[in-house]
Amino acid sequence: MERTYDYDFIVTAADCNAQRELSISTLATYIIDTATGHANELGVGFDRMISMGISWVLSRVSVELSRPARVGRRYRLRTWVASLNRLFSERNFVLIDLDDNEPTGYARTIWMAINMETRTPGDLSSLQPLAEAITDLPCPIAPQGKIAMPELGDDAKEYTFAVSDIDVNRHVTTRRYCDLITDCWPLEMYEKNHVKRFDIAFKHEAHYGETARYGSMAEPGEGIYAARIDSGDHLCTLARLVFTPR
Repeated sequence: MERTYDYDFIVTAADCNAQRELSISTLATYIIDTATGHANELGVGFDRMISMGISWVLSRVSVELSRPARVGRRYRLRTWVASLNRLFSERNFVLIDLDDNEPTGYARTIWMAINMETRTPGDLSSLQPLAEAITDLPCPIAPQGKIAMPELGDDAKEYTFAVSDIDVNRHVTTRRYCDLITDCWPLEMYEKNHVKRFDIAFKHEAHYGETARYGSMAEPGEGIYAARIDSGDHLCTLARLVFTPR
């Protein structure tokens, strides 16, 4: 049994933002793909979970980058299981630039299972292969802390979720949430700064046809902002971004 799993990729133009850097939403997608690959290898992937009447859902993501991943360069995402209890599994990552063999970022993620009928949390305690894969490899970034709750005023943006925003669990994708969070700031913000730290916490499912309201506010500290996405009467997502000058 492999305790770590690698996913290698080249950053293509389609992966990038206007600054020719890997977008937040694409990095989040690669993190999910890497976690999925390792879960499949361990025998606790989608098919096994569905046979138990549950499915993996992502609860939290925290990413910290020393420098953005750039177009045309080769990278490796390496993942490992850090902990497991009845309700949550912690999975960490390192992002390695293969062109100079240097780590350029780390990520912490929290996963849970959801019962596909009741939409309540599922029990992970029976996933013995996941427990046996736990390793104490270092992940030298802070765990996600409390994120401030921005107020959504009359200037909040709106977006109605469409067919392409829905995943296999029939709720809105992580990628769409990340893109809405990114859109809280104008292009000029990203021309002058890059995102050093990104935290996102998923609070409630959003679904096809619902209209989201979203916006952001500054937190204490230079370059620190909180963002929020609501759908209907529910808070769906909270996020924090730390910008650093280029």
